[in-house]
Amino acid sequence: MKDDAKRVFLKNEIMLLTLNAGLATRDSDAKIYCPEASNTRKEDLKSDIRQKLAELAASYIERKVSEDEHIANIRGIADYLTEKFSDCLDRSRFRIGVSQKLLNLYLKYLWTLGWIPEPCHCPFDRIVIEKLGDLPAAARKWTSLDSIDDYKALVKEAKEIAKRERYSSLAVWELETYERRRKKLALDG
Repeated sequence: MKDDAKRVFLKNEIMLLTLNAGLATRDSDAKIYCPEASNTRKEDLKSDIRQKLAELAASYIERKVSEDEHIANIRGIADYLTEKFSDCLDRSRFRIGVSQKLLNLYLKYLWTLGWIPEPCHCPFDRIVIEKLGDLPAAARKWTSLDSIDDYKALVKEAKEIAKRERYSSLAVWELETYERRRKKLALDG
């Protein structure tokens, strides 16, 4: 489909929402940037994230990406950004938890718009992780998570819950979980 003005607008808004959610951590122990990071380097990082997400999204449009390939994409984003921006990153590292949040959230937006097939995973953030049971301590906070094995533990636990609750997939379970929470907050507020 040709990118008309409406589609370009939506893509830009989705990217902005994705970056805001993925890079806005309130965890003082797991910041994105080091104190010395300049605004120019921060903007360069965001620009590279936009480019990487757009490039990767093209492969998700064309076909259903395998789980192994998806995990490799998450690791690839983290490694690429670490290599290129270690000078401005907290602990010189772009963590797996932030990488997965950015990619999984961006794909969730594209999927819910009907632009890509259903993704194999979902965005793991505080809301979703609170719903999960037995996890390694390092996997309990998405902002500090920096291990593919800990990320896989999140996926495994969430899949088990989705299956137990009779959801067709992890992506559908997360979408419904998020919506139930939103509705509850609206009623309570």
